[in-house]
Amino acid sequence: MFVARPSIASIETLGALLLALSRRTGFGIAHSHYEHTTAQIARFYARLLAQPSTRPWELIGWPDPDRLPSTASNEVVERYKRLAQWLNARMIQVAEAYLRPEGLSLGTLGHIDNDYDPRGSVFVILCHESRWRKGRELDPDLIIKAYNMVKHGFNATAVFKEYETAAAAGPTAIVLEVPRSESTAQRFGQEIDLVGVLCREFARMTLELDEARLLAG
Repeated sequence: MFVARPSIASIETLGALLLALSRRTGFGIAHSHYEHTTAQIARFYARLLAQPSTRPWELIGWPDPDRLPSTASNEVVERYKRLAQWLNARMIQVAEAYLRPEGLSLGTLGHIDNDYDPRGSVFVILCHESRWRKGRELDPDLIIKAYNMVKHGFNATAVFKEYETAAAAGPTAIVLEVPRSESTAQRFGQEIDLVGVLCREFARMTLELDEARLLAG
């Protein structure tokens, strides 16, 4: 859980940066950057996944790299063309990690099936079982709710078996199960590293394109 917090926060920071770049003005991006919500960031990533043909540069106001002249004398253009495809692939990877995280699953607190051992997971409590809509899946709204709980460190428990008695007596709670495995921790760590590189490259490339007068507005 401790590794998950900076991973979630870093991906949301990248999303806020890109949204701010898309709404930049002559006064810069600071005002816009501070105004974005996690719901807006989730919609930005959802759009990337829903429309794979959409490229990140289309969403943030960068020029189409295929329409820029390719000249050896213009180092910015050449660097941008080399970087653009890599950024696109990595952004899809980040959006997948944020909205379709591997290894996370929904369950009911205290209900243990067969030989299941809950000691290897942490459980984020989403809502009381009586308020759960049957058939609901792990959609973006639910993911964002769980992320906010993880970041602020509340509504999470690792003492799953303590709820067995309560589960036998009636409804308990719907939870998001987060594995405490080494592979999960490594994945969160790798996501933090990747997002750090992406923030740097998006900021650097934006400044270079702006200085080369290749940005509209």
